[in-house]
Amino acid sequence: ILKTVTRRFPRTCRACGQDTQAPVDCCFACQRALPRARWPCQRCGLALATPDLLCELCRMVRPAFDRTRASFIHTGLVARWLLRFKRHHDLTLGYLLTRLMLKALMDSVQTWPEALVPIPSPMSQSLWRGLDHRQWLSRQLAGGLGQTRFHGCLRTTRWMKAQSGLTMSKRFANVRGGFELKAKGRARGAGMAPFESVALLDDRMVSGATAHQAARVLKDAGVSDVEVWVLARDNLLLDDGV
Repeated sequence: ILKTVTRRFPRTCRACGQDTQAPVDCCFACQRALPRARWPCQRCGLALATPDLLCELCRMVRPAFDRTRASFIHTGLVARWLLRFKRHHDLTLGYLLTRLMLKALMDSVQTWPEALVPIPSPMSQSLWRGLDHRQWLSRQLAGGLGQTRFHGCLRTTRWMKAQSGLTMSKRFANVRGGFELKAKGRARGAGMAPFESVALLDDRMVSGATAHQAARVLKDAGVSDVEVWVLARDNLLLDDGV
């Protein structure tokens, strides 16, 4: 029935404006044109110029998470769509980005983690935007996957500045000790002990500082394998001299 409806009432591509038979509001040609890393760092997802396993930073300092699956590079159309979804609560774009991310994950993941945990948004962002976009994305992805359950077990411990505009070292300092397990998890001691593998969800990764601190909490709680699922990965290393 869905295929018949799609043929009679084609979708409109949000990228080029043309009618499309694709199951999402982005035609197949525009989906192929979305920016992706050809050779991502296996730890942080940074796009590399050569097929090395790890970027220079991950070779020097190992983050608390084990790997990153970045669906796209944060540039061009992906960056504009993500900004509109976050700032203007455009849920149609949110559904589109979720479907595109789900497809990218299905193409790359072989063993699915047991739980999907959204990185908590700072209280300043939640109050200003009125929508916890990370939690929203996590629930949509978990619903689409089925085998990976949503688990909102993390919370912020204090008020944190927005990360935008901060240098690499200041980003790490800003979120240091900024996350903890919710009281229900702490009441059982390890809290996350039933899960051996967990995926952290973030919409965008710049330095990896936020994901590092969140992964640290999960590792301390007994999770053996933590990977990060991110919709878009920035392709710039921040200069501490700026």
